[in-house]
Amino acid sequence: MADRTIPYDIVREIFSLIPPEDVTTISSCSMTSKLYQSLMQKILFNTVELEYAAQHDFDVKSSSCLSLTDGQENSRTSKLDDSLASNPKLSKYVRNVTIRIKAPEGARGIMERPQAPLISKLAHVLARLSNLSSFQVISTSNLDIPFQWYLPSIQEAIIELLSRNTALADVNLCGLFDVPASILRYLPNTYSLTLSSLISTDPVWHSVNRAHLPGTEISICRPKSFCVLASDSVFRGDEEFDGILNALTGRQNGSTTPELKHQSSLSFSELESLEVPRRGKNPNDIISLLGLVNPKILKHLQIASPIAASQYYEMSPNHQLPPLGNLISTELGLENMESLSTFTIHGSIQFRNPFTGRGPQGQAQFFNGASTDMMWISQVINSLPHPPTATHDATASNSIVDLSLRVVFEVDVMLATGLFNFEVFDFTPVVQSLKVKQHQWRSRTAPHLDLIVCDRECEFRCLGLTNSDFGRKRFWSVDTIYSALNCNPSLQFASDSEKVMLRVVDHCGGV
Repeated sequence: MADRTIPYDIVREIFSLIPPEDVTTISSCSMTSKLYQSLMQKILFNTVELEYAAQHDFDVKSSSCLSLTDGQENSRTSKLDDSLASNPKLSKYVRNVTIRIKAPEGARGIMERPQAPLISKLAHVLARLSNLSSFQVISTSNLDIPFQWYLPSIQEAIIELLSRNTALADVNLCGLFDVPASILRYLPNTYSLTLSSLISTDPVWHSVNRAHLPGTEISICRPKSFCVLASDSVFRGDEEFDGILNALTGRQNGSTTPELKHQSSLSFSELESLEVPRRGKNPNDIISLLGLVNPKILKHLQIASPIAASQYYEMSPNHQLPPLGNLISTELGLENMESLSTFTIHGSIQFRNPFTGRGPQGQAQFFNGASTDMMWISQVINSLPHPPTATHDATASNSIVDLSLRVVFEVDVMLATGLFNFEVFDFTPVVQSLKVKQHQWRSRTAPHLDLIVCDRECEFRCLGLTNSDFGRKRFWSVDTIYSALNCNPSLQFASDSEKVMLRVVDHCGGV
């Protein structure tokens, strides 16, 4: 009688097609045979996502701290902890962990629950993991909660996890605000690092418990990709950049560990991708950051214009753009970045109307106005590197050398009352700069101009308020803005060989 058993390799291939989120199917397959149990357990435990909300707890000294809770007795965290405790070998199958801190419910922002356990279930779970390749802490809350506000047991569990998992390639801590820069020393092998903000001061308990500190050799995090995600919270000025610069240079390091004082914990020497879409007060911050990268190997750069780059002008029938002579410095050192292949810059357009002025005979006139950093951005684009000489040779006509450009404007229409602003705003400086650079590089990819439109409704949504709280009905939609832009003379590209791709995005969602 012929063997009707399906070969193991075929079954394994079939099982590999099951989506990781289909836990029910994976669990069922794991029970078909002991032969497949280990295989399915690897799939089932490979990626773990845990969701929590921040709440007030009390530590052993009865001082207020924050813990993370999922609000369920029989929660996913408890089940995972029980599984790893009963079968320790499962912990090595866990390769990717994401902790998602959701927006707290209610107007008070953070729930209160005094006399909570000193050691959370989350700390128990993290203590069992030692084979991670990816670790993420992401927050959907509109509150920037400092890392030091959490219970010491949670802080310690996260830091010890980072020190224990030496093969971590992808680390995203953007959900933790004011992360101590010293913990970056536990990430010497990390390829991609994403943060919200850094501070130089260690947690108080960390200066005492240094079991995982290196001995005589001090490790430094040398990522190839570094990203600082923008926060929707109140801007804190240059403090946003100071923590990063301190970690890179070791200056003003407030570490309580004597042997680590005045030592950098972060290096851009191997950096290939830098994303810092946050706005500083002036260009000095971004100049300092770019001065610490190797311009010969940086390939991808995303920055934001400084607040000081904004200029105001009226959009009258005979308007003139702000003069270039009034611009702050645009010398960022970009001309030396010979390996740059993608460049994105974020800017701002704030429509204001009406603008009160006086006509030739002294009569009152009302003009729309705008505050924007467009002129500064156009000059920065002009300063981007020229293509390598070889790309102009006949033998290099098929060269893959290219430069992809994108300008992202956040358009604030909070104080505007109509779509006329989109019809008359003069985008010529930035459009021309994009076209010139596209022509220089003979780029196969058209540059992009993105307009992210926001108003007071967007701000209310970020605060978790409902439609009834908005105060007034929107006068715009993505479609109506497209229609208005279609009438804008500075955005007509039909007869041009160089094109610019235009995209309008609703800040609250929708393209």
